[in-house]
Amino acid sequence: MASGSGRKRKAKEIEKLLDSFQERIIDLELENQYLSERVKLLEEENRQSRLKIDDERREKREQIETNDALVKINLALEKENGRWSRSYAVVLAKLKDVTNGNPSSIEGLEDYCALASISQISGVPKGAEVALHVQPDLACIRFRRDSNMGRFELGSP
Repeated sequence: MASGSGRKRKAKEIEKLLDSFQERIIDLELENQYLSERVKLLEEENRQSRLKIDDERREKREQIETNDALVKINLALEKENGRWSRSYAVVLAKLKDVTNGNPSSIEGLEDYCALASISQISGVPKGAEVALHVQPDLACIRFRRDSNMGRFELGSP
């Protein structure tokens, strides 16, 4: 009889150990699930971060290209047209940006030109009209000064 109660006690101890192991397995499975979700979140954060960095690099590259275009246009205008034509360099350099690379589109050009200050156009005689052709892939911008304000129009190259 003593051996029978010893077996029952051993069985209960083994059963407790099994329960303890099962609880530990469940805890580990939950921890693994949490860590898997955390890894997914970190991977998504990493992907978003890389996209943001790529966007920033692209914007910097575009800004450099715009600045290069502005310098080239400034030099071309200084050589070709003299004193007051230089005012249009900023508008010409921005033409590709505001027309989304399509020089035949005028959308956005008026908004940009509205920002042109009077000082940029003050050297242009009243009633004067200027057409500047800078590069074959850029459209021509015509400028007409009627009074104190001027008007920019997009023309074909």
